[in-house]
Amino acid sequence: MANWTEAKRARDAAERSLMRLPNVTGVFTGQKVVKGENTGEPCVTVMVTKKVPIRFLKHEHRVPRTLKGQPHAVKTDVVEVGRVRYMGAEHRSEHRPLKPGCSAAHEHVTAGTLGGIVFNAQGEAFALSNQHVFAPRGAMAQDRLLQPSPYDGGASGNEIAELTAFSTSHEDCDNELDAAIARILPHVAYELEYLTAGTYAHEITSVEVGDLMHGDSRTSGYRELGPVIGTDVSVNVWADEQVVFRYVNMVATKNNGDVAPGDSGSVLLKGDRPAALLFAASEEVAIHMPIGRVLRHFGVRFGKPETSQSSKRGCVCGFVAAIGQLLTGWKRG
Repeated sequence: MANWTEAKRARDAAERSLMRLPNVTGVFTGQKVVKGENTGEPCVTVMVTKKVPIRFLKHEHRVPRTLKGQPHAVKTDVVEVGRVRYMGAEHRSEHRPLKPGCSAAHEHVTAGTLGGIVFNAQGEAFALSNQHVFAPRGAMAQDRLLQPSPYDGGASGNEIAELTAFSTSHEDCDNELDAAIARILPHVAYELEYLTAGTYAHEITSVEVGDLMHGDSRTSGYRELGPVIGTDVSVNVWADEQVVFRYVNMVATKNNGDVAPGDSGSVLLKGDRPAALLFAASEEVAIHMPIGRVLRHFGVRFGKPETSQSSKRGCVCGFVAAIGQLLTGWKRG
């Protein structure tokens, strides 16, 4: 039987060829499930939009039963997950002071979640969420963000932050981020406690297969997610019916009905430590970014720096704000 290291090596070697197969939407190193029972045997899990009887597939379109490994062959496990989509759509009312887990979005997005409040080295506060929640196609730096989201009644007078910096995703590329930050406006009060999950540590953590996470979000409210089924996930995400983005090095959890449209952008905790940023899901799986990658990209952290004595909230120093129109299309909602 192959061990975890052998399975991961086999996954890395086969990823490109597997992802090119029709119907395949993701791959990761997982554990073999037989008749609904987790055997604990390391394998390469292949996610498909829909399982098709093998007799109806051309030989070259079939997922191999095993992959070459050293020294042992590695089994594959095919799992039907449907299409993985962004979860932009219960914490939908106006919240002042702001708290992580509430409804918030760009004025041209239906709904999403304000995942967390983070700080730069100067102690300035920013709202954190997904790019497709805070920076849809056509968004520009200094656009205003609304709380609650437009779908939940947000309009003029509900502005809480201005768009500061965001990642961009591209077709035919390996994308690792769907995230954005927005500087909280000076007159807007905020608290760092989650609406339901309460206080959390400022130190972040990572997750492993089998871990559980929990947190607050706009649509589903407070819930527990998991278990984690993969931490090296490559996955295709449908932005709309024509536009598909490929994301790599993601975290996947089972979706037991715990994730719904509008939950995109929520920060999930492992214990009391931030661990991941939710951004997409199907009926079977939810997809997250490791939170450390997000924080490093923007140069921010949870918890106001102890050396910062100023309460001023000026422009962000050291950030490269994304200005102008995005070149890719997004599905709003």
